[in-house]
Amino acid sequence: MVRVLIADDEYLVLDFIKFIIENNLPSFEVVGTAQSGREAIEKAITLNPDVILMDIRIPGINGIEAIKQIKERGVRSEVVIISAYEYFDYAKEAVKLNVFEYLLKPLNKKKVVDTLLALEGKINNDRETIQKQIFMREKMERLLPHMEGQFVHTQLFSDGDISNLGFYEELFHMKLDQGYVIVGTLSGGNDMTEEGIRDTLERQKFFDIFGITLKQMTTCLVGPPMLDRIIAYVAVEDGLDALEARKQAIDIGTRLAQKLKKSVLADFRIGVGSLHGIGNFSKSCSEAYSAAAIASNGHMIHFEDLALKKMQSERFPKSKEQLMLQKAIAGDVNGTVRHLEDIMVWMAVNYKDDVDKIKASMVELYIQVKRHLPEGEWFDYDFISSLLKINDKSELEYIFVSKIRSLIEQINQERDQEMNSLIAKAVDFIKENYNQNITLDDVAKEINMSYHYFSKLFKTSTGKKFSDFIMDLRIEEAKRLLLNPEKSIKDICYEIGYNDPNYFSKIFRKVTGKAPTEFRQKM
Repeated sequence: MVRVLIADDEYLVLDFIKFIIENNLPSFEVVGTAQSGREAIEKAITLNPDVILMDIRIPGINGIEAIKQIKERGVRSEVVIISAYEYFDYAKEAVKLNVFEYLLKPLNKKKVVDTLLALEGKINNDRETIQKQIFMREKMERLLPHMEGQFVHTQLFSDGDISNLGFYEELFHMKLDQGYVIVGTLSGGNDMTEEGIRDTLERQKFFDIFGITLKQMTTCLVGPPMLDRIIAYVAVEDGLDALEARKQAIDIGTRLAQKLKKSVLADFRIGVGSLHGIGNFSKSCSEAYSAAAIASNGHMIHFEDLALKKMQSERFPKSKEQLMLQKAIAGDVNGTVRHLEDIMVWMAVNYKDDVDKIKASMVELYIQVKRHLPEGEWFDYDFISSLLKINDKSELEYIFVSKIRSLIEQINQERDQEMNSLIAKAVDFIKENYNQNITLDDVAKEINMSYHYFSKLFKTSTGKKFSDFIMDLRIEEAKRLLLNPEKSIKDICYEIGYNDPNYFSKIFRKVTGKAPTEFRQKM
């Protein structure tokens, strides 16, 4: 429907135009009329019509001035001028206001209809164009966070060569050639206990507020959350020197930490890297990691504020290594990787560009992991040999962390298979002895497992408690035996492992909904 406002002080003209529209243009609707320039302006703003038919010589504010004010107030209506012949010069001036058409009085019905139909085609085309633009904008809004994440993740593992930087700058509408990284890190578990679930919700809240707040403060790209941390790249405008950039970064980081401290309960730390060209993104990221590792809970530290000489004199972080090994032995992949990445940050800060030292430490770490895991040979010549051939720090870290992750995942899979085999052995033992007075402890001893661990594992694997599993086996066998009319209820009770026929009948009714006698009669 095309909405029309008619502005003319002559009743005959108003009625004539309304008559033409109502009888010839079913897709048009007259939503209002005005008899002065001021009224035309007010109704145009209030009704926001698609089309305004405006008399130039309307009383008060004339039509030309009324059109100017309507457009200045952001109303996007198409305008058709109505003019008597002697005011044709006014119509020429109206053309400068980008009016669609002008009609001369006395009005011609066919000319009015043709003009409005032409306007309808233009309006529909404009609407379709706007809808397409909105659709594309919505698609881009949904796509942009993924593209941001892809950009940030790519820079973490790039070699500094960014051939398509211009594409990303156009996509994100910002210059990206220099900036710094801000990292937010979290501590706390990730298990599925009630406390663990609360921690997970707080972690997600932290990630959401981190991204939203930082984007409100400055021009930046925010990557997706990774385990216990989130990374953002803050672009810095050309011409800003390192000192001023550092001041701005500290201010942004401080305000971000203050906002997070007020909004989330999770323990967090904020680290800010130094200003670098985009080719040194990973360096700024390593600096931000280092700063976050030193920061106290709920606070921010800029990398350049660290006492680097003191840090460089520190010995290898054995405590982190022990924590990593404990997580590896427990089969905790994410925990192992989290502590391993902290060690990688320490290496980047203390060894700087000494790739040989980094590789030597990685080999030692790998051997330690293999020695502490119960499966397999501790020395993997092929992997160590391939590791020693790599000279790029980013590639070294990626390959090494990926190897440790896959090693623990493989061992977890083998352990799961072994556990499944033990559970299968336990089930076989139960099926062979269900009619005896066996207990959960008897079965646990049969497969050489502790009572408490087996109890938890059995329920997880079968979906049933041990007592329910035994009961179901006995009732299924009872139903089979009840098919034989020569067997008494009492005999069946003793044969499947119950000592009290009354108790057996009660359990049977509970499971099947019928007493044993009723069940037999309906077979």
